[in-house]
Amino acid sequence: RLDEFVVERNRQLQCYRELLADLPVQLLHLPDDVFSSVHLAVIRLQQATSEQHRQVFEGLRAAGIGVQLHYSPVNLQPYYRVMGFGEGQFPQAEAYASSAISLPLFPGLSAADQVRVAAVLAEQLQAVAPELMA
Repeated sequence: RLDEFVVERNRQLQCYRELLADLPVQLLHLPDDVFSSVHLAVIRLQQATSEQHRQVFEGLRAAGIGVQLHYSPVNLQPYYRVMGFGEGQFPQAEAYASSAISLPLFPGLSAADQVRVAAVLAEQLQAVAPELMA
């Protein structure tokens, strides 16, 4: 069934690509000649502040949408903070974490579910960062 899952994940990624085309987000880009297992559907909020990112993330969660953050910078993890690491040491990793959101992507996710994810994301962006939606 692995081949079926991979085909389905690619279909879901393409569906997100179409649904999110008019939103200020960047979705994972795959070259046309690449057939990926599409482990995650990561979007990056374009030009959003860290606070706007947090609010959109929490708004999606409050709406019952299982979004995640993959991956949090290692230097900000409690274990590594004790070892002397902290904010500002890895600015690119921190910028990624303050803009990335992993959308639901799994076998069995329906097109209707994806439409709802896109609609709630648009609502959250409009509520939290209307200037980005213009």
